[in-house]
Amino acid sequence: MISSEHLQSCLYSKAEIASLHDELSCHFRRVKIILYIRDPISTAVSSWSTRIKCGVFTEELPPPHDRRISSICDYQRSIESWSEHFGRNNITLRLYHPEELLGGDALVDFFSLVAPQESLSAFDLPARKNESLSALGASILNSVLSAVNVKANAHTYKKYQQVVGYILKAKKDAGCSFQVKWPLKTMHLTTQTQITLCSKIISRPFLMSGHNRIKAEIAIAN
Repeated sequence: MISSEHLQSCLYSKAEIASLHDELSCHFRRVKIILYIRDPISTAVSSWSTRIKCGVFTEELPPPHDRRISSICDYQRSIESWSEHFGRNNITLRLYHPEELLGGDALVDFFSLVAPQESLSAFDLPARKNESLSALGASILNSVLSAVNVKANAHTYKKYQQVVGYILKAKKDAGCSFQVKWPLKTMHLTTQTQITLCSKIISRPFLMSGHNRIKAEIAIAN
């Protein structure tokens, strides 16, 4: 079992995917792929949040043409490229949204697909990691980053990560979610990043207006 978000984001060309297929074919008779599709605006917010948590001052969301967004959210390209080498019948699409994940958790949902006959009750599940910042948390950390070079040395960066941890804990304790009215200059994301998927897979444009719009299409695709 191999699980990594970088399989999609880093293996971009068909030649790279073909190379992986050839290598895996030397060891396995059949390979099944599970692809979690995420709302592009959620992906942009997650990328933005991650950069801030890593100590990079990031005032705006990455634009639609940014490779972190354009490549990851181009689901038509991903599905077609991986299907070409592994077969469409070997690819399962899942919608990455708490309301659609089994138990509202990606790990539980993934486990139910790869080992449906097993129970997670016998395992100690790890705590959730890599949580996104709240709008307030991102604003606070950006204020710190604008005034201090947190990567100046290991000690400063360690202290910064302690602050990040404190803010994430405060968000969890308060039950905060990411809700913010974006400046007009970033709202173009909602109109420019419209990934139209292959009509045989998902017939309507994948818009960033919420998961319900594509929920039925995911079911049809599978």
